[in-house]
Amino acid sequence: MHDPRKPWKLRESARVGGQATAPWRRAAVLALCLLVLAGCSGESTPTRLELVDLARFTGQYDGEWVSTIGHVRSHPDPEHYWLEDDDLNRVAVHPDSAVKSLVGERVRVIGRFRYSRDKGRAIEADEVETLE
Repeated sequence: MHDPRKPWKLRESARVGGQATAPWRRAAVLALCLLVLAGCSGESTPTRLELVDLARFTGQYDGEWVSTIGHVRSHPDPEHYWLEDDDLNRVAVHPDSAVKSLVGERVRVIGRFRYSRDKGRAIEADEVETLE
């Protein structure tokens, strides 16, 4: 037990780079490391958005993990697929194989939203769920 009249005497294992570190400092560093690791674990839930939100605020959601709902539509030349709502807001879905067999179906797509002036709006699909 520590005698309050004597200064702290740190064990050799508590020395970092030749300098002594207090136990609370080691605990703070450990807590900070755990917070950083927790932050790097990725998003736990996607941002739920309507297609109109992705169409209006493309730059705001670029790079975000999103979830959206729409009907799968396609065009044969060149072959491509997209989600569309009743107001004709559209977002492409990649890869095509994620929705190719679901043309005409109402689906929920979860994935990374991307936007560029050259390529437009697209979702890199991680999950596709058919809805009723």
